[in-house]
Amino acid sequence: MFKFSKNSICAKKLCVLVVVFLVFICVNAGAFTVSFVVAETGVNQDNGEFHHSILWENALLDVFFEAGFIVSNDQMLRLPARPTGDIIRLIDVDEFRFSGIDYLIITQLDYTDDLGLPQNISLFVYRISPLTNVFRTVVEQRPRNEINDIRSIARGLVPFLR
Repeated sequence: MFKFSKNSICAKKLCVLVVVFLVFICVNAGAFTVSFVVAETGVNQDNGEFHHSILWENALLDVFFEAGFIVSNDQMLRLPARPTGDIIRLIDVDEFRFSGIDYLIITQLDYTDDLGLPQNISLFVYRISPLTNVFRTVVEQRPRNEINDIRSIARGLVPFLR
């Protein structure tokens, strides 16, 4: 269809384009898929949205996307009390497995009043297949209601998924 001579500028451009395209495919082929679930405890369905929960969800999505991960989120869980045992029991892990998610990060925000700031913040990182708890922590010092503090904590999770 197209005839290029060996020294043609079009042939050289086409070769460069093919190489760039192949490199792009190879680089992105290794990207992990991460999904996030924010769980609010100590709340009932009648409470309005807590601004702090939305900040956590947005910060996690932003930080992991900027780090090169494919990100998604699931709907926020609203629980009347802190769950006994592992919070992963309340989540349909098979849904994430069938969706091709590699890692699940659960942020549990324990509210005790209507002020909108959680009393405790727990972070859980799970590998989906096979289901393995990779990391868990409780944020000792409650961050101020500032996105930079939350993003800094979220950046600390990135190395656990490499």
